[in-house]
Amino acid sequence: MWNAINGASNEIVGGIVVAALFGLLGWVYKRYKALKEEYARTEQEIERMKEETSRIGATKEEHERLTAELQRRDEELRQVKANSQEDSMRIKKLWGQVSDAEGQHSEDLRRNEALQGQLEATQADLRRKDEALRQAEAKSQEASRQIEVLQSELQRKDEALRQAEALQSELRRKDEALRQLEAKSQEASRRIESLQGQLEATQAELRRKNEALRQAEAKSHEASQQIEALQSELQRKDEALRQAEAKSHEATRQIEATQQELQLEKAKPKLPPISDTEFIELCKSGYAPTVEAVIMNGANVNAKDKGGRTALIFAARSCHTETAELLLKHGADVNAKSDNGWTALMFAANNGHTEIAELLLKHGADVNARNKDGWTALKLATINGKTETANLLRKYGAK
Repeated sequence: MWNAINGASNEIVGGIVVAALFGLLGWVYKRYKALKEEYARTEQEIERMKEETSRIGATKEEHERLTAELQRRDEELRQVKANSQEDSMRIKKLWGQVSDAEGQHSEDLRRNEALQGQLEATQADLRRKDEALRQAEAKSQEASRQIEVLQSELQRKDEALRQAEALQSELRRKDEALRQLEAKSQEASRRIESLQGQLEATQAELRRKNEALRQAEAKSHEASQQIEALQSELQRKDEALRQAEAKSHEATRQIEATQQELQLEKAKPKLPPISDTEFIELCKSGYAPTVEAVIMNGANVNAKDKGGRTALIFAARSCHTETAELLLKHGADVNAKSDNGWTALMFAANNGHTEIAELLLKHGADVNARNKDGWTALKLATINGKTETANLLRKYGAK
C-alpha cells in the first residue's frame, strides 16, 4: 500500500516538474521572439543613425569615430544574432527532449495505472490467498524497480531543468548586453543632437557677426565720407581765412600807405599831369617812389600801350614787386588783358616770377584765364620749366 502511495506521489511530482518545464520553455520561446524584435529595432536605429550622421555633415574625425562605433555595434549585433541562432538550436533540441520526456511520462502513467490495478487486486486477493500476497510482493518489488527508473528519469529531467536555468541566465546576460547597446545608441543620438545644436548656434552667431560687420562697414564708409566732407570744408575755410587775413593785412597796409601819401601830398608841390605812355615807361623803370608820386598826382593806373598792355603787366614781366604793389593798391585791374589775351599773371608765370605771381593771386588774379592761343598761366610756367611758379599756381586751383 505504501508503495502505491509512493508511486502516486512520484507521479504527481513528475507532473509538476513537466508542467514547470513546459512553462519555462514557453517563457524561453517568448524571450527569444522579444530578442529577435529588439535586434530588428536596433538594426533600424543603427541605419537611422547612419543616415543622421551623413545628413548633418559631421567632421571627418567625428564621422570616422561614429563609423568605427557603428562597425563595432554591427559586430556585437552579429554576435547577438549568432548567439540567438545558437539559442534557437538549443531550444529546438530542448523541445525534442521535452517531447521524449512527455512520451516517457505518458508511458509511466499507463504503467502506474496498471500497477495500481494490480496492487488493488493484490490487496483484495491478500485476504484470501497467501500466494496472491507473494505475487503482490513480487509485483511490488517490480514496482520499486520501476520507481527507481522513474527517479532516474526525474534526475535526468532535473538536469534538463538546470540546463534551462543556465540558458535563462545566458539570456539575461544577453539582455544586459542589449540594454548596454541601447544605452550607447541613445548616447550617440544625444551627441549627434548636441553637435547639430552647436552647428545651428555657430551658424546663427556667424550670421549675426556678418550683419554686425556689414553695419560697421556701412558706418565706417559713412564716417569716412563725413570726414572727407569735413576735411574739404576745413580746407575751404582755411583758404577763406587766409584770403581774409591777406585782405585785412592789405587793407591795413593800404590805409597806412594812404595816410602816408596824404601826408606826402600835403608836403610836396603839385606835379604836372603825365600821359599814359609816360606813366607806362615810368613803371617799366620800376622806381617806386616816383611811380607813387605820379599816381598821387592823378596818373591812370590802368593805362595801356598800343598793344593793350597795362603798367601792371610791365611791372609783372620785369619783376618790379614794389611797383606792382603800388599799382594794385591804387586800383589797377589785376585781370586786365593785352590785345593777345595775356594777363599780368601769365607774364609772371612765363618768366618764373613766383613772388609777383603770388601777389597777383592774393589780389584776385584769375588763375585759369586763357590767352587767345588757349594757354593758361600754368601751361606757360610748365613749358618754360618754372616748377616753383607752377606749384604755386596749382595751390591756388590751377588746372
